[in-house]
Amino acid sequence: MKGGTKATIGRCRCGDMDNQEAKADKGKPRITLVPTAMLFAIAEVREYGCKKYGDPENWKRVEPWRYREAAFRHLLRYVADPGGYDDESGLPHLWHLACNVAFLCEMEEFNDRSSSDSGSNRLPGGLDRALALVRRIWKKN
Repeated sequence: MKGGTKATIGRCRCGDMDNQEAKADKGKPRITLVPTAMLFAIAEVREYGCKKYGDPENWKRVEPWRYREAAFRHLLRYVADPGGYDDESGLPHLWHLACNVAFLCEMEEFNDRSSSDSGSNRLPGGLDRALALVRRIWKKN
């Protein structure tokens, strides 16, 4: 081991995280390991999307297959021209690709968690609970 760095399967642990007395963060992902350039790129695309659609939560109402299509389009354009920019937004295709993949990661994460919690896919944003409440109220009346 170099400089006390420890490796674990599925997680990168840098430094000594064994002392959990002051802060219990063992096994939690270190977000600071994510390249900041990608975070800023996604933020720029999100800013553009917020101005275009007027709602920062609008992306949650789009079907995942549409993000897969958009990601693939931007990937093909990026591969054809790594320095290329999207005609509409003026932002790099690579940034749009990263944003679409981020949306898909979030959606797939939600689906994985909800499937393992209840055995079925739930609706986003708590809509499943709202729908259940409406059904209970409907049955009472």
